[in-house]
Amino acid sequence: MFKSFKSKLTAMICVFLVVAAYPVSMATLSGANASFTSFSVDRTVVNAGQSVTFNATTFGASFVFASVGGQLIPGTMQGIDSATGLTTWLLTINPAQSQTVIVYANSANVVAGASIVSIPITVNGTEGFVSSTGQGVHHIYSITETEASQPNTVTLTIVTNAAPQFVWAHIGGGRYVQANRISQTASQATWEMSYRPPQYVAHTIEVSANHAYIIDETIVSQSFSVALAAPFVPLVSDASISRVTISPSTVDYRGRATITVRTNHEAEHVWAEVDGRRVNATRGSTTATLRNWTIEVRPDETQTITVYANTTNDTQGADTETVRVTVREEQPRITNLSLTRNSIRPGEWTTINITTNNEVEHVWANVDGTRRNASRESSTSNTRTWRIDIQPNNSQQITVYANRTNNNSGADSDRISVNVNNW
Repeated sequence: MFKSFKSKLTAMICVFLVVAAYPVSMATLSGANASFTSFSVDRTVVNAGQSVTFNATTFGASFVFASVGGQLIPGTMQGIDSATGLTTWLLTINPAQSQTVIVYANSANVVAGASIVSIPITVNGTEGFVSSTGQGVHHIYSITETEASQPNTVTLTIVTNAAPQFVWAHIGGGRYVQANRISQTASQATWEMSYRPPQYVAHTIEVSANHAYIIDETIVSQSFSVALAAPFVPLVSDASISRVTISPSTVDYRGRATITVRTNHEAEHVWAEVDGRRVNATRGSTTATLRNWTIEVRPDETQTITVYANTTNDTQGADTETVRVTVREEQPRITNLSLTRNSIRPGEWTTINITTNNEVEHVWANVDGTRRNASRESSTSNTRTWRIDIQPNNSQQITVYANRTNNNSGADSDRISVNVNNW
């Protein structure tokens, strides 16, 4: 039973260390004679001279101590629960530098074979921690916000001395992001990192630097308050629009109108958004300072059209102007319907002649239960004529439809009769 209880506690501490979500695994617990079952710290950011207090509960541990600045600081046993065998400990340290404090629990007063917990501690107003392992001195000289590379992101520029080979930030929720080194001299390195915070609000992150992407005694860490002081700023194009007109400004449904645009010489791409679709402009005449463009549009409905001009073929940074077009709200309508021959014999052809207003784009008829599409014959300023050639099998009443769209919804309709004589 004792071995089973101990193995369960060891599994618990393994989980505890994994979910801490540090850059690498903090400890190797195989063969450890003691384990942590709970651990807490009163604070991880202090001013120089302030203390940090750890509270821990262990199983099988006779010694708890911390490595602080290369020295081992012993903890004080607070009590033992005779029923569970759990021991509580109190440990207070006074770190002089920002560093990662490693706390050990063991059955003997040695580091070898101990279970460990690593906690980064930031001491404000101090520089890096001097390594006792020969890895060199790591310093973070400055952290500044620079213009974000994308919307709703944060970009930081970090300056360290030349010793660190990795710089990263803990941005919360077990998430880490590494910085890219963008320049290096003999004495210092400049790093840049960009990330998207869970919420685009002011927040605090912890930036770390080390000789490797690990947390050990050589790490240096520093808290930084992100104020969103340098947000993403879209590029501004040099292209500009000086004038936009449309003629005519009132048209029938899908009637043609011409937008005339005047720009400076920097404009290389001009277009309009009409009915949610892009319509490109055609470049016309050019003067010493201006370029003229035309855009042919056929709007479906009354709307405000946005015109774009840019040095590149996208909307980012483009100059824009708007122009209003009114589309007459007349409904599609059949104004005349006739047959070239009302009475025919089986196998003979006849033609349905249809006249509509200019709102109509599609005409069709149902003959013998089958749809027959019309072909447009002619157009004037007010009317359009259509024809449907048919060879009906039987006498019947034929329904003819006319609409803006190629379906029955909102269509106008009329009927005409044809006789098929079998004598």
